[in-house]
Parts: sequence; structure tokens; C-alpha cells
Amino acid sequence: MRHDLIAARGRIGKLSFHIHNFMDAHQLDANRVGACSFMVMTPQGPLSMCVHNAKRDDYLLVPARMARGRQIFFWDPVSGNLRSDKPQGLAVRITRKNARGRARVALKAAAPYVAEI
Repeated sequence: MRHDLIAARGRIGKLSFHIHNFMDAHQLDANRVGACSFMVMTPQGPLSMCVHNAKRDDYLLVPARMARGRQIFFWDPVSGNLRSDKPQGLAVRITRKNARGRARVALKAAAPYVAEI
């Protein structure tokens, strides 16, 4: 930070931090969702970030329509490849490398016992 202070000649601006308590995906409260001020924009309009996090695969795993000249392609967000046909359903293979939260706990529970030495 010293270099930044020297570059700014000692002038310091405001820096704000906001803490947001996200709701659990399985216990969303309609009143809190309706009053939420932390929104994300979706193709259907603004949506509470808590709802977006709870249903993120419905928003993130959507094939994107792309045009190259007169040809229409669909970008598959799982593989990163372009396809000429629109995929009906996209599935993500959960591994130890990409699992987070509940998926990681479920993956560990399903794995055979391995003794640590």
C-alpha cells in the first residue's frame, strides 16, 4: 500500500465494505427476497442475489445463442464449445476439483474410506 500512497501523494479516498447475509437455498424467505436490495440482472429482469445463488444453474448453465454471418450457433457453457444444435439439458460432472459446499460434502460422503497416514 505504501507505493499506492506515494502515487496518490498522500490523498486517501473512501473505501466502503458491505456485508450481506445470504439466505440458505433451501430456506428462502419470500419477505426478505422481496425486500432485498442486492439484485442481479437476468434476461427475465432483476432478481434477488439470494434467489440467483439458490438457482444459479438455471441461470448460468444456459446455452448462449450466437450468430456468425447467417449461421446460428449455441455456446455450451459447460464445455465451452460451439454447437449447431441447441442442447436441451446441460449437466456438469462434479469432481473433487470443482465441487463446492454441499456438493463437496456429498462427494466426500460417497467416496470410499481412505486411511490417511
